[in-house]
Amino acid sequence: MAECQPKIPEVNYRNEDWWREFFIKPFTEFYSTVSGFIYARRVLLGSLSNLQQAFNDPKYGALALEILLGGVNPDCVAKASVDENCIPGNSMASFYRRILGIGLDLDSLNRLLNTYRYYAAGGQGYDYNALSKASSGIGVKELKSRVTDIVNELYSTVSSILSTANINPPEPKRYAVNGARDLVDAFIEVYNSGMKLLPLYNQVTFFTQSLIAPKPYLKLMYCDDIFNESVNPMYRYGFRLSDILTPGLNEELNREWAIVGHKEGSTGDLIMKLLSSLYQLNIELVKSKIFNVDNELMKYINNYRQYLDVLLTKLGLKPEDIYWIDVSSNNGKVELDIMGRDVRSERRIVVDYLEFVTDFSPSLFLGLLDFALSSSLGLLTIEMRTSVRGVTLRLYVPWVI
Repeated sequence: MAECQPKIPEVNYRNEDWWREFFIKPFTEFYSTVSGFIYARRVLLGSLSNLQQAFNDPKYGALALEILLGGVNPDCVAKASVDENCIPGNSMASFYRRILGIGLDLDSLNRLLNTYRYYAAGGQGYDYNALSKASSGIGVKELKSRVTDIVNELYSTVSSILSTANINPPEPKRYAVNGARDLVDAFIEVYNSGMKLLPLYNQVTFFTQSLIAPKPYLKLMYCDDIFNESVNPMYRYGFRLSDILTPGLNEELNREWAIVGHKEGSTGDLIMKLLSSLYQLNIELVKSKIFNVDNELMKYINNYRQYLDVLLTKLGLKPEDIYWIDVSSNNGKVELDIMGRDVRSERRIVVDYLEFVTDFSPSLFLGLLDFALSSSLGLLTIEMRTSVRGVTLRLYVPWVI
């Protein structure tokens, strides 16, 4: 008898080389870029923490001016009255403030500019000696930036993944910041290498995401070996699965028909957190309108939208009818509490567990109902709790963001 083959040929999870290639190439490349970027940013902050000293060196003086005033309205600069309206969204100063989290608070910036006018001798360009005197006691500092917070989260998570997968981390990539554009380019490298890890472009992360699904469906798609630790290398890389919902019948049926997910702290769980942060990074850049980037989460969802449409049609629902779905299971029945955007609009459906598995498996497997909105996006991916009805899962739908 021929060996069972996965329904998705590109997911070659039995092959050790498939895993090794992932961890050695795109994954370690991302670690190298993000760790290198964080180090370069830290060095830059240290170099400009004392502006009086920095302006005594023409190299750092020019860099500081580009970061603080690049693209800022010159009339505001001349009047030493810079506010947020004076800093265009596509300017270098705005990018450093909003995206990279580097700059001066506006009070300090205007104090520097106002003081500079007393020392400057006039003429074209900036007098670095006068700037040095004017910036006494002033230093570039970290500003609040959601993007930088996400990048730090990414670094922490990717470091944890290398640890649980027992992979030695590579050396950070070296970025020399000689001009303001250099750190911008480093950030773009971080973003691009991170986007390569998303499930739409990477088979290993697609596979990882798909493992939150009913056992029978995973066996159908990936064969029985998916749960065989002796032939599936993923377990050697720190993947661990556990039951997250069962039909609530006897032990044998609960074991065979359970919906599984990644154990907390396992490599799979950490990869899911990494993907969530990458989607959030993308969404922040979409909102900033600084870069012309697509919404990667919606691009992924639209790629498989037909599976959601089939499910919604079966349930007699429209996308706008749903905000989340509470799923509880007991005695072979599944209760679906469907909550709309208006908290007063709630609908309850009860189905057989087998019917639930049949209808929901494709969307769960594709990550359209569980991973779509995880904790880094401000919502819980799968929120589990115990009640009189047994264990309850909360599934968020992707179109609510």
